[in-house]
Amino acid sequence: MKEFLLSSTLPYWLLFILGVSSVGYSLYITFKSDENTPITKQTADQLMGVLLFVGLAVIVFYNTLGGNALWWITGKEIGYVAKLLRVIPLVVFLAAELAAPFAYKLLMETYLDDKSLSIKPQFLALVVIVPAAILVSIFAGNIWFYIIAGVGVVGGVLYSASRNVNSAGAKTGLVFTIVSFILCASALVTLLYLIVAFFSLIFEMLPVIACIIGACMIFGKSYGNAVMRRDDDGNYIANDGSKHSSQSSRDARDQQIHAQRNQ
Repeated sequence: MKEFLLSSTLPYWLLFILGVSSVGYSLYITFKSDENTPITKQTADQLMGVLLFVGLAVIVFYNTLGGNALWWITGKEIGYVAKLLRVIPLVVFLAAELAAPFAYKLLMETYLDDKSLSIKPQFLALVVIVPAAILVSIFAGNIWFYIIAGVGVVGGVLYSASRNVNSAGAKTGLVFTIVSFILCASALVTLLYLIVAFFSLIFEMLPVIACIIGACMIFGKSYGNAVMRRDDDGNYIANDGSKHSSQSSRDARDQQIHAQRNQ
C-alpha cells in the first residue's frame, strides 16, 4: 500500500473528489430540506460515512507516509510551475476539510429537527490550539506541546461531548462527537500538510527571489543614476559632460549652458 501511495496520485484525487463533493452535497441537502423533503436517516448515514471515510483516510495517509505524502508536490523531479498548480487542489481540499465538521453539524442538526449540537470547542482545540502548541514547543520544549495540546483537546472534546449528549441523547451525541472529532483532526492534518507545501515552495524559490531582488536593486541604481545624471563614482554630470561634486553645481552649469545657447 505504501508503495502505491508513493507512486500514484489516484488515491489523492479520489479523496479530493469525495471530500469536496461530500461537503458540497451535505450543504445542498441541508439547505434544500424542508417539511416536505426532510433528510432521511439513510441519507444522513451515507453522508456521514463518506465524510468519515475521507477524514480517516487523510489520517491514515499521514501515519503511513508522514512528510512523504506530499511527494506529488514537493518531488525534485516536478517543475516549479507544476508544483504551484498542484498546490491549488490542496488549498481547495483544505477548505473542504475545514468546512466538513460544520457541514456535518448542520446536516445532523437539520436531521434531528434543529437540535443544537456542539463542535466549535474541539475544532478550535485541534485547528488552533494544537498548531499554537507546536510553535510554543519549538522555543519552550516538547513538554509544553503535550501540556497545551492535551489540556486544550481533552477539554474541548469533553465540553462538546457533554453538550451533545444532553441535546441528542447518549448514543447520537457520542457518535456525533467522535465523527466530528475525526473530521477536525483531518482538517488539522491537511492544514499542516499545506503549511509544509508552502514552505517547501518558498525555500525552493529563495535563489530566484534573491536574483530578482538583486536585479531590481541594480536596475534601480542604474535608473536612479540615469535620472539624476550621475556616474558610478557619484559625480553629477552636466549637459556638456562635465562632472560636478554636487547637484547644485551641476544645475548651475546647466543653466549657464542654457543661457549661452539662447544668446
